[in-house]
Amino acid sequence: LGEAIFTSLDGEAGKSEFVLTGHRPSHPSEAFKYSNGRLERLTDSNPWLAEIDMPRQETMTYKARDGLKLEGIVVYPTNYEEGKTYPTMMVIHGGPESHYSNGWLDRYASPVKHAAAKGYALFFPNYRGSTGRGVEFSKLGQNDYAGKEFDDIVDAKKHLVEIGLADESRVGITGGSYGGYASAWGATAQTEHFAASVMFVGISDNLSKFGTTDIAKEMHAVHARSYPWDKWEWY
Repeated sequence: LGEAIFTSLDGEAGKSEFVLTGHRPSHPSEAFKYSNGRLERLTDSNPWLAEIDMPRQETMTYKARDGLKLEGIVVYPTNYEEGKTYPTMMVIHGGPESHYSNGWLDRYASPVKHAAAKGYALFFPNYRGSTGRGVEFSKLGQNDYAGKEFDDIVDAKKHLVEIGLADESRVGITGGSYGGYASAWGATAQTEHFAASVMFVGISDNLSKFGTTDIAKEMHAVHARSYPWDKWEWY
C-alpha cells in the first residue's frame, strides 16, 4: 500500500474498497482510500509542509553486545555530509511495550525536523522489550529493570559512532515515562556515554511508583514480574 505507516482501517466485508489513516516521515496522519488496487491520499491537513526541507530518515539495524539484532529509526541532519560527525539525540520510547515506526516522529518532545535543520542527528531505538517483533521479543526486558534493555541504547550509540554519524562526545538522551526512566539511567549509571539528558514524566523511584501507580497489576504482569517486597534491594 505504499511507503506509509497505516494506523486504522474502515471498510465493508466483501468489498475491495476501504479507507485508512496513515503517516509518513514527511507528514502526520492523513486519510487514504484504497480501491481497485490503487491507493489514493484524500487529505492534506498541513500543506505548508511542502515548503520544508525534509531530512533523510530510514530504518537502521545494529547488534547488541550479546548479538541480539535490534532496529531503530535514524534521522540525518538536513544538510548531512557523509564523513562528518554530528551531535546526536537519542529519543527513547516509553512502555516499554511500545515502538517507533518509520513514519512521522515529530512530537512536542522530539521536534525532528527542527533538530535536523539545526544540525542534529536523531536516533529512535527499539530496544529489547519493544513491540512489533512478536511476543517473545516483547518479553526480553521483563524482570530486568535498567538491565540489557538500557544497554541496548548504549550499544545503539556505539553503533552510530562506529558508522561515523554520531560525535561520540556529543550524544544526548531524552524520553518520557519509561523513556524518562532510561534518560535518568543514562544521566547516572551510564553517564559516561551521554553528554546531556532530558527526562520528562519519568520514573525516578520504582518503590514509590509501585505503591502509588494506577497500573500496579500491569507493573507486575508486563514489566517487573515481581513485587518490591520480593526483591527490595533490587528495586
